[in-house]
Amino acid sequence: DDAELERVQKNYPVIWKNPDAAPKLCFVGCPHLSLQQLKDWTENLEAALGESGKKKVTIPTVFTAAPGVLQEFEKTEYAARLKATGVITSYICPLMYMNNPLCKKMPVITSSNKLRTYTSARYFTEDEILAKEVPEIDLIVSGHTHTVLEEPIQHGNTYIVSCGEYGKYLGNLSMTEVSEGVWNLSEYELIPVREDVAIDEETQAKVDGFMKSVDTSYLSIFDYAKNDVLATNDITFSTVKEIEDIHVEHNLGDIIADAYEYAVENAEDFSGDPVDVTIAPSGTIRDTYAKGDVTVEDVFNSFSLGIGQDGVPGYPLVECYVTGKELKIIAEIDASISDYMKIARLYTQGLQFNFNPNRMILNKVTDCYLLDDDGNRVEIQDDELYHVVSDMYSAQMLGAVTDMSYGLLSIIPKYADGTPVEDFNTIAIWEGDRELKAWEAIATYMASFEDTDGDGTSNIPQVYASEQGRKVVEDSKNIIELVKNPNAYSVAIVGIVIVVILLLASIVLLVRKVVKRRRV
Repeated sequence: DDAELERVQKNYPVIWKNPDAAPKLCFVGCPHLSLQQLKDWTENLEAALGESGKKKVTIPTVFTAAPGVLQEFEKTEYAARLKATGVITSYICPLMYMNNPLCKKMPVITSSNKLRTYTSARYFTEDEILAKEVPEIDLIVSGHTHTVLEEPIQHGNTYIVSCGEYGKYLGNLSMTEVSEGVWNLSEYELIPVREDVAIDEETQAKVDGFMKSVDTSYLSIFDYAKNDVLATNDITFSTVKEIEDIHVEHNLGDIIADAYEYAVENAEDFSGDPVDVTIAPSGTIRDTYAKGDVTVEDVFNSFSLGIGQDGVPGYPLVECYVTGKELKIIAEIDASISDYMKIARLYTQGLQFNFNPNRMILNKVTDCYLLDDDGNRVEIQDDELYHVVSDMYSAQMLGAVTDMSYGLLSIIPKYADGTPVEDFNTIAIWEGDRELKAWEAIATYMASFEDTDGDGTSNIPQVYASEQGRKVVEDSKNIIELVKNPNAYSVAIVGIVIVVILLLASIVLLVRKVVKRRRV
């Protein structure tokens, strides 16, 4: 709810002694930044500084990341580029720095809600941070947050605007130069894009030209055209909002996860090692499949993210190996973590699990196993390696779990021989002389279905009309169900709670003894 998020953010307390003080320090990265985030920030800062004619940021800025991430970052060209902007990197936790009494009085800004909550740091969005770092910017057109800004956000002479997601609004604005190099936003409106909007012939002609280039310049690489019909669908698939908001198995996630296995095992360069598990997170799924004809355009829209090392748009599929213990952690990420980070809702093929949302965090999964090709249950062996396929982005995110959880959860993607993957480009799956893109895998799978009505087009099978037991919710508050089969995480959490209680009790007893002695 954009309006509610905006209301909450506007009501964040400012506990600086002087609310109008100029920031003296900026922290970005709490939790720590990933390798990709460091690269993205470098590019954004370079672009902003280039537009303003400056070389360095105006506020001393620290980007924090885990030691391992910083080591990998230093190997890239981005490290020197970021250093040139005046930003420094560190693995020191900003919370530890801000808890220093000398720092509490300092006007520090951050894009971290965590740091804002536990310290005196003042929260700003990433776009607002950019506006403060490079105040010469006149206008920032935001977008990745998917936020609808009914009114622009202004910081100094910089305006931040955003018209939401998926083309629901068209932003229209005008700026007026009030003095040399200073512009005011004189008009700003968000125009809803609806079916009743009259077509402008000139604009439509330009759009049609762009769409033709999609066929000739991009889809032709894959021997497709945007209007090619892949399959006929008479099933109601979950919406993108449902797969994020409703924590159950969803057929939209199921069919994409199934597509990954099919495409890999039928790829030209398939190694012959059967895929054990595929993973499709909700955060990478961008659209659903409506009833009727499913076209190449529909499939591409459902997974239109990223670019590969080949420079061609679309994340490739990748393959790696994880241990059975790590497979169980993957299930626990969905069960325990995805309610707080909805892009981590995981939809799988091959991996089945049950979970009780009422159990202790990191101990919600009550059953976890594999299914073989014949549908038989196979128990997961903790020390055995399993063949896993996902898209590039998702594999990198799973690989970042260790850093993001400060080592509490550990998932290390590996090669078949068990050595850790250091460069994810090396595990991309190829189809001949190009990468196998995730959206292409879905298209291939759609076209492979049986033509059940004899019209020459495949039909999406009815198996996707119902749940398949891949993710079973056991919503029980029975005390036995809540505490049975505790895992190492729950034992550790309980142990920590007991230690804290004992410490508090000891302090209370000590204080009582001191008080009694003073009275005597």
